Amino acid sequence: MIKIEVNSLNNHDALLASRDPQQLQEALDIIVGLFERVGLRTNTTKTKVMICVPGKIKTRRSNFVYNNSQEGLVASSDLQRRSVDCDICGQTVQANTLAQHLESQHDVYRSKVIDRDLLVERDPVVFPAYTSDDGIYYCPVPGCVGKATTKWTLRRHFGLRHPLDFVSIVGEGCLPKCDRCGHQVGPMAIHHRSTKNCREGTERKTQHKAAVDAARALEQSFSAYGEELERVEVFKYLGRLLAYDDNDVQAVRDNIKKARKCWSRVSRVLRAENASPRVCGMFYKATV
Repeated sequence: MIKIEVNSLNNHDALLASRDPQQLQEALDIIVGLFERVGLRTNTTKTKVMICVPGKIKTRRSNFVYNNSQEGLVASSDLQRRSVDCDICGQTVQANTLAQHLESQHDVYRSKVIDRDLLVERDPVVFPAYTSDDGIYYCPVPGCVGKATTKWTLRRHFGLRHPLDFVSIVGEGCLPKCDRCGHQVGPMAIHHRSTKNCREGTERKTQHKAAVDAARALEQSFSAYGEELERVEVFKYLGRLLAYDDNDVQAVRDNIKKARKCWSRVSRVLRAENASPRVCGMFYKATV
């Protein structure tokens, strides 16, 4: 979903939203032209673009995290609990609480990072795999430290870590991929579609497609009068903060700040009037 808040020099606003970027640009050109007909010029400095992406997208782990887990250098839980310094105040916090610290203490909201490697379009590569002397199948993809004990787990590894490529195992050959989950399966696996592995692989494939669509959408740009419009991650619409990743944290914290300011003003009046605790409690509950 792509939203454009159009603002004219006379403070006449309009909101455009669509899932088709080409249609949205055409609609923007039309409304800019309509504003021109009635003597209103669109303010390109106040007109903002916000591209909305799904809030939760599951993608595969990064190569650093995967290689670290396979080689057993540092446990994933230890990585999350490691100490890091806040780049604003210098306070030492755990890595898994840094984002919450930035939001609550500094009103800083880090952008959602979408893996750009998912956008790579290339022809699939067939990698030959051989069993080693110790009976382990090591991943033949350069730079990957994955390994498997059976042919099935090696094919599953390719479906998870290298979904674009094929593995050709000696004695088995290069098997075709399932059109639902993308895993290589043999012709005798007639019940594969009803297995848990296929269901999870289909869901994972859907999540990856959503991540690709989101990454491509974030590369779109829109213009008015030949000037590229600014893209924002948070925009206030009708008094409420809207985030591009459908996260309500900023809107909730903004409302809490408004409530605290309101209570601060009311409390001054109540103290000046020497109101009873019962009356103060009623005002406090109404403010909350």
